[in-house]
Amino acid sequence: MARLSIDPGRLRHRLTLEKPRLLADGAAGGFEAGEALFALVEPAGPVPVEDTGFAMPGQRLTVTLRFRPGLAAGQRFRFGDRLLVIEGAFDPDETGRFLRCLCREEGR
Repeated sequence: MARLSIDPGRLRHRLTLEKPRLLADGAAGGFEAGEALFALVEPAGPVPVEDTGFAMPGQRLTVTLRFRPGLAAGQRFRFGDRLLVIEGAFDPDETGRFLRCLCREEGR
């Protein structure tokens, strides 16, 4: 598999990783802010129309960042006043150097 070529200077968007906070009873209790990181944020197209026929607000984005373990669907990035919900994360060239996250912008 070919190595992904990314200029580290393109990882210039400052994001804050937010993880779901669980309450004592195991229910979701909002999100807690985690570490700040730098990434490349690129549009990946509109959120598709659901079977209901109504368009969802926002758009899909691809977030590329240096590899870090523990990123998972359901976490989100705060990007200024925007919230980018992680739908999936993968290592695009399986070298452990970068992660690519498929995100959906929430409620804009």
